[in-house]
Amino acid sequence: MLRKKWATIINENQFSTLDFLPILNEKEQIASRFLWLLSEVGEMYPAILKADLPAWFQQFEKGQVALKHALPTYWKIVGVPLENEGTAIDLLFAVIASNEANVTIKSRAIFVLHNLVQKYPHLKGEFEVCLNAQRNKYSAAFDKGIRKILR
Repeated sequence: MLRKKWATIINENQFSTLDFLPILNEKEQIASRFLWLLSEVGEMYPAILKADLPAWFQQFEKGQVALKHALPTYWKIVGVPLENEGTAIDLLFAVIASNEANVTIKSRAIFVLHNLVQKYPHLKGEFEVCLNAQRNKYSAAFDKGIRKILR
């Protein structure tokens, strides 16, 4: 409920989400909650997140590792900026193969990468290998989603 209120305040005051970048340097719990707020901003006001997303990706590339598992969520909400697609594809493959990413983040990464593979069909084989490596590791619902994509 509070995230919706804060997202509305960000929109009404025309704040850039990048104004809040220093929050990522706070304790992990605070930074995580802020990243959830960015998701809410994207859900409620996609244009705001979409405009700032290339700059958030640059922050990840500069070492803001907290963004590694947040970016697939943002990309699922507003899409991958064209200028970030190449590096995003590498990151998405890494997230899917990672033992650190939870099933929710992996699912989002799979969704985003599936859309990118439609655009770049030469990645289909690598994507299939990656998906097959994840089969039978998690829940039945996760496995069902992978089977559906593989079909």
